[in-house]
Amino acid sequence: MVFFISTGSSATDCNALNATGLLARAINARVAALVIEGPAPEHTDVPDWLDNRVDEVYIIEGAQPDETGANLSAYAAAKTFASVLKDKRPAYVVCAASGQGSGNVTAALIAVALDMPCVVNITTLEYRDGNITASRPIYGARLVETLSVKGPAVLSIAGAAFKSAAASNRPATVHRIKPLNANTQSRVRVKSRAHAQESGDISTAQVIVSGGRGLGGPEGFKMLNELASLVGGVVGASRGAVDAGWTTPARQVGQTGKTVSPHIYVACGISGAPQHLAGMRTSELIMAINKDPNAPIMHECDLGIKADLREFIPLLIEELKHNGKRDG
Repeated sequence: MVFFISTGSSATDCNALNATGLLARAINARVAALVIEGPAPEHTDVPDWLDNRVDEVYIIEGAQPDETGANLSAYAAAKTFASVLKDKRPAYVVCAASGQGSGNVTAALIAVALDMPCVVNITTLEYRDGNITASRPIYGARLVETLSVKGPAVLSIAGAAFKSAAASNRPATVHRIKPLNANTQSRVRVKSRAHAQESGDISTAQVIVSGGRGLGGPEGFKMLNELASLVGGVVGASRGAVDAGWTTPARQVGQTGKTVSPHIYVACGISGAPQHLAGMRTSELIMAINKDPNAPIMHECDLGIKADLREFIPLLIEELKHNGKRDG
């Protein structure tokens, strides 16, 4: 059996579930999902996005939030998942590389508990003759590493390269279990809390409008916020813009920020350092606005616009206002 583990983010989870299905079909195996239910569940059935895509669902019920706000810490979640998996002898265990449950951390902890190899941040995956061939970006996405794994393994999936297969008509068998509480307390202690004024989670957004040092200052992000609202997106940023204090760290895309895979990624005034490209290269469509046609981002994008963004973006905003907002 191939097990899929939900990390709590529907967008990244769906891509990882697609990869799980690919593996299950390759080895002619059943699929089971492990899902954490909050302390006040909205329903007691299989979540809609899992319905007809798995054969069994194990729901960890009544999980209480820890200090970080997660229903279970990554450590507690991994311990609970491992307690379910240890007697099941899974062929593979798959989760998303990112998400509310810190997917890579959860994958590593489960691998240790089950004494299985672990490969994280996988962007392509192929099964042949009993072996998995997987690739992932390394060294800030300057290189792509190809790995071969034989036998059972724990895998975390990044990007959005895996397409959904047709849903089956088989209802899933549901198992409800209690989380482990003893000796699984979070090792994180929250010292203070700060709330960002900007809304929208870049890790699950389908449209991201990102700004870099080319914006010239924090006022440039006001312009991007307006553009993002018109196209149904959220605002991201390069590390340079975040380090300059122009926007919050929650907006940062890249190797030291968040990895995103939106349908559309718009890079405004971003040169395209390898560390930034590592966090957005798997976007379906990359659009860049930059006055330097030789900037690295202009060689990575699907659509490059050579323009002064402080002149171009206000014109684009006016055009969108006159011709209507993008729906969704």
